[in-house]
Amino acid sequence: YIEKRLVKCTDLIQEMNIDLYFKEKPKYVNSDDKIVLQRGYAQAVFNITKVDHETQYFLNIRHNNKELSLLNKSGIILTQNPCRIIIDSNLFIFKDIDAKKLLPFFNKDCIHIPKSSEKKWFETFALESIKQYNVKAKGFDINKVITIKEAELSFEYDLQANPTLILSFIYNKQVKFLANKGSKSSVRFEDNGGEYLFHQIDRNQDWEMEIIEELLSLGLQNYQDSHFTPVFDQSLEKEELLYEFIQWLSAYKTKIEALGLKLKQTQKEAHYALLEPSIHSNINEENDWFDLKIIIQIGEFSTPFPKFRKNILNGIREYKLPNGEIAILPKEWFEQYKELFQFGRDAGKNIQLDKHHFGIIESSVPNESKSIIEKYRNLVNGSHSNTELPKGLQAELRPYQKEGFSWMQLLQENHFGGCLADDMGLGKTVQTLTLLLNSKGEINGEEKDTERKPSLSQLSIFDQINLKNIRSSTISLIVMPTSLIHNWEEEIKKFTPDLKCFKFIGQNRPKEITIFKEFDIILTTYGVVRNDFDLLKTFKFFYIILDESQYIKNPDSKIYKAVNQLKSKHRLVLTGTPIENSLTDLWAQINFLNKGLLGNLRFFKREFVQAIEKNTDAEKKEKLQQFIQPFVLRRTKQQVAKDLPDKLETVIYCDMTDEQRSIYEEEKSRIRNSIMETIEKKEDKPTMLAIEGLNKLRQIANHPVLIDQDYTFESGKYEEITRNIENLIAEKHKVLIFSAYVKHLNLFANYLETNYHPFSMLTGSTRNREKVISEFQKSEEKYVFLIQIKAGGVGLNLTSADYVFIIDPWWNPAVEEQAINRTHRIGQEKKVMVYIFISSETVEEKIQQLKARKSKLADSFINTEKTSEKMSLERILEFLN
Repeated sequence: YIEKRLVKCTDLIQEMNIDLYFKEKPKYVNSDDKIVLQRGYAQAVFNITKVDHETQYFLNIRHNNKELSLLNKSGIILTQNPCRIIIDSNLFIFKDIDAKKLLPFFNKDCIHIPKSSEKKWFETFALESIKQYNVKAKGFDINKVITIKEAELSFEYDLQANPTLILSFIYNKQVKFLANKGSKSSVRFEDNGGEYLFHQIDRNQDWEMEIIEELLSLGLQNYQDSHFTPVFDQSLEKEELLYEFIQWLSAYKTKIEALGLKLKQTQKEAHYALLEPSIHSNINEENDWFDLKIIIQIGEFSTPFPKFRKNILNGIREYKLPNGEIAILPKEWFEQYKELFQFGRDAGKNIQLDKHHFGIIESSVPNESKSIIEKYRNLVNGSHSNTELPKGLQAELRPYQKEGFSWMQLLQENHFGGCLADDMGLGKTVQTLTLLLNSKGEINGEEKDTERKPSLSQLSIFDQINLKNIRSSTISLIVMPTSLIHNWEEEIKKFTPDLKCFKFIGQNRPKEITIFKEFDIILTTYGVVRNDFDLLKTFKFFYIILDESQYIKNPDSKIYKAVNQLKSKHRLVLTGTPIENSLTDLWAQINFLNKGLLGNLRFFKREFVQAIEKNTDAEKKEKLQQFIQPFVLRRTKQQVAKDLPDKLETVIYCDMTDEQRSIYEEEKSRIRNSIMETIEKKEDKPTMLAIEGLNKLRQIANHPVLIDQDYTFESGKYEEITRNIENLIAEKHKVLIFSAYVKHLNLFANYLETNYHPFSMLTGSTRNREKVISEFQKSEEKYVFLIQIKAGGVGLNLTSADYVFIIDPWWNPAVEEQAINRTHRIGQEKKVMVYIFISSETVEEKIQQLKARKSKLADSFINTEKTSEKMSLERILEFLN
């Protein structure tokens, strides 16, 4: 320990030019005690003389090309090895000799080696001295051999089993020295009948250091004398460290060999191909897929890319070449090409990839795919140039609706399916109808139908049988919940009257589908598709469109399997809530649109569902968004607020169920007969009886259970309202639901409780009105407020809601307007969507028509005391027809 510190001190004294003094008792130090530091390293010179009867040797010191005899000098040893010695007040520093070798020669002129042990001494001591030090030879020869120099870098494993490069230098193809290690030369002793000869090969220290410096400049790190390694992350596992090591060696092999070094592998387990793979790619675009020809060149071997499928998908970096060598595949390949193998299919030596995976083409072979991918650029960046609106469209589209139409048109041109996922109320239906109208105009050349066919309502069974067998090339099937049929029919009539539609519903629907050929749009329900699948699958539609497509969210359901097997040229889904419970909901709808886009269900669950839903993997979430982004267009009400009016009213027509219709018609007939009987008997106030009867019909139109607790069937309006409630809750919108009947509100209260949706409720019997209102306004969990229309008509401020449902139309439009104004008032920063739910072909529809016209009949119902004076018998009976 002390010697090491003294060595360091003497080095610092020399480096910093510090004065040094030596005194045995340093009480007083004067100039005579000063030690002169001899700069630079001194060398020991071995003087060996062989004479007839003995051999003599002694040591001198050489410093600055001057030799100094040690005999009779005063020598003080500071350190033994390496030697630091003071001679006659001069400090000499040695690099490579032990002070013990110098000591004898301060007192002796030489050491005598007797003849008897001479040869042994030359074979050992003299030979080692010649290797390490300067030797002056007399009476024998030292032959300096002219040498051939070679450097070798050997790939091996160190004591920790880590890969390493061991540098060695070979002279004259026979003597090997490890870098930074070993003697300065190689010496061989030869005895020719008592004539001694040494053959010496000196190492070229300057040349060796040049090689070392060059290796360090390549990024290698020198450790344990002759060991070299690239700098790696020390946290890497051993296997990964090995692969990174080989990959580095492959990349720098050419530069290493250019330095004149020979690369050598000595490991027995595997011989690695120190070669960088090169890739040659070519892409052909077919109708529905890309054909990729990718060849991997590793040295002399060319291999089609499909051969690497197992390696890429299983993370196996070692690939065995035909010559038995192991090639290490670059780490970045496993990220770059994983999706190509996950979604591509082998086609001989090529890989086929469906066109909807164009994003994978771009990331896998970016240079070769530039020109091909350019046409899909607008889908990726969300830029959809406005397409000219079709002739015959009877609607003024808002800017975002024009964008939606253009987006769907772009998908159609590229044969991709799409999901229009706008918020409820933003007009998914009119955007879709615009697309279908445009398709008909483009494909049929906008030919005018000179022979107009009868409208749907005019078709008799004989018309259906005798329809001409003329096939339209744009016959589209729109599948929806039963409650939406009427609204689609009405919007077709309103916005695209040139599109002829047929309702393929009900028990009396045709058993033959030749009738489809006369129409542009076939409206049907999920139930009909499930039941008539064998019939529908024989027809190839232009579009299959699923409204409220979350109906097919269960991949194991019959309806999912049925719609997937229907044939069409294009596919489209409409939904405000593509994900209701799980990401599996999304997979089912996307797979219907673009089969295989997200892989099969098992793959999707493993790759995305578990990672995102259980592990909240942000990277996987972003990857999934990248996959679906070109094919899903979603605009929230907030995003398009600038394009919306402050208040937008929509009437939703709901078809009654067959059981509901039967009860309604029976009750209507009974009421009409009672009125007729009252009038014939000339009894007073027949109109009061009519009002009571009409009130009962309104309740049946809502839900027959309101008048008959034993009713066990469904209600068309109830199903439609609950469907829309679920959509709004999923979209996190608040809604006020107004009804004249507390019993009607209770139906929805039961529904919300059963489905664990928190809600508020306000009726005439509510006592803590302010608390109920405040809780709803502030709550982030309550999305629904059930309100009796008379109780909530005035004095309320509910601006946290931006949707209003009027679920049974009120006689007086002013009362409805007061209800709507609970949210549409000063302080409301959102756009308000108002939905009025009406059971079609009922008294509700007539009330709505009368309100719109502000008719005298509607006025009469508002002021019932004067009704008998204002209404004739004919008007009452007309109202009940």
